[in-house]
Amino acid sequence: MMAVVSGSGRLQHLDLNLNYNCPIPSFVFCKTLVVLKLTDILVLDNFFVDLPLLKMLYLNDVMLPKYLDLSHVLCGCPNLEDLELNDMDCEIKGKINRFPNLVRASINNGILPLELFKDVHVLKFDWIMSLTKDWLRVLKVLNHCPKLQSLFIGIHKV
Repeated sequence: MMAVVSGSGRLQHLDLNLNYNCPIPSFVFCKTLVVLKLTDILVLDNFFVDLPLLKMLYLNDVMLPKYLDLSHVLCGCPNLEDLELNDMDCEIKGKINRFPNLVRASINNGILPLELFKDVHVLKFDWIMSLTKDWLRVLKVLNHCPKLQSLFIGIHKV
């Protein structure tokens, strides 16, 4: 499958759910991808992302190598319009440029800085909150997102 995917010059949509059984290298992602959905994926150490046409990125329970933080992945996708991150156990060490085309975002655990969502119209956060102080985060979201039309917040009390 990997040779077929990487050799395709026209592949635009790739949806992989591997249940961690088959680690994937980055060469399976061709530059023509517009939609990339990864679920239960284990990423190999030689992972590199260069997806200039990508508009939709869904990462659900993706395990990254220790040296690679989420900023490396996101910086390789400069034209994102739709971003969904769920159950990502990773760090953000590098700088992430704001996505000027991002319209919709769904993020759990607040792993990305709010500045990235300044232009979004639809935003969904799923946070684990503790009492009153975390409601200040909600106000911060509203202050950082002037174009926001819909805000969905899932709250799970600790």
